[in-house]
Amino acid sequence: MKKLLLIFFGLFAAGWGHSQSLSPEVTATAGDHFSSTDAQLSWTIGETVTETFAANSSQLTQGFHQTNLTVVAVGDPAADFQVRVYPNPTADRVNIESQASSPAFSVEFSDAQGRTLLLQSAAQQGLLHSLDLSGYAPGVYYLRLRAEGQKTTQTFKIIKHN
Repeated sequence: MKKLLLIFFGLFAAGWGHSQSLSPEVTATAGDHFSSTDAQLSWTIGETVTETFAANSSQLTQGFHQTNLTVVAVGDPAADFQVRVYPNPTADRVNIESQASSPAFSVEFSDAQGRTLLLQSAAQQGLLHSLDLSGYAPGVYYLRLRAEGQKTTQTFKIIKHN
């Protein structure tokens, strides 16, 4: 009896010691993994919900593939290109007010089909620019402002009424 009990506890201890290692495996009904030189994409369907647990370099998650990435900084390119567009909706004029620190920009006014109706460059920064829309029919238009020398673009939906 002692021998049988000793074997049982020995197998239990060996199983318990082996069960402490975590591997990046997922039990799911469907899924796949794709990788290239730049990125990896893994997806699964039907994962069971588990508690997030991390030990050493292994990680057990709640069905999401979490990586160990650290974001150092995120820049907001629109922070240097701040403008106000008003009034909206409008009957005749739209004002574009830029800050003195904003770069020079171009103004593109287009209709809902994407046809460019007006294209001009803002002469100076930090001033109030006014667009006369009295000659256009009531409807939805788009005002796109592009900072010169940058890739920063801001788009505004303008509603023109009678």
